[in-house]
Amino acid sequence: MKGGAAWTHDVYDLNQAASLRVAAPCSPCDQPRTGWTIGGGAEWAFAPGWSAFVEYDHYDFGNKKLVTGPCTAFTCGGPPVPDATIRVDVTQRIEAVKLGVNYKFDWSRPVVASY
Repeated sequence: MKGGAAWTHDVYDLNQAASLRVAAPCSPCDQPRTGWTIGGGAEWAFAPGWSAFVEYDHYDFGNKKLVTGPCTAFTCGGPPVPDATIRVDVTQRIEAVKLGVNYKFDWSRPVVASY
């Protein structure tokens, strides 16, 4: 098992989003985020110096409110609305699975090429 802190840097592009129908002034929007991670895995030694592993990690960056306002104009034909803002809730969770094979070199013996 393992756990700890996690960091990411997200870029959101809200320009011409179908559900918003506005030209967003914050597009793209940059947002650093912090969160937490937890995971676990298993490793199996199947031959001398060789092993295989599987690992699962969950990253959770929680919910953030992204406020871009003010809106510059409605693209669906309405007049400009300078006082309006766009509020978007962003929930970010990542599930990652890693599979791999490892080889452990024996550094106590020199590597010799043979012909």
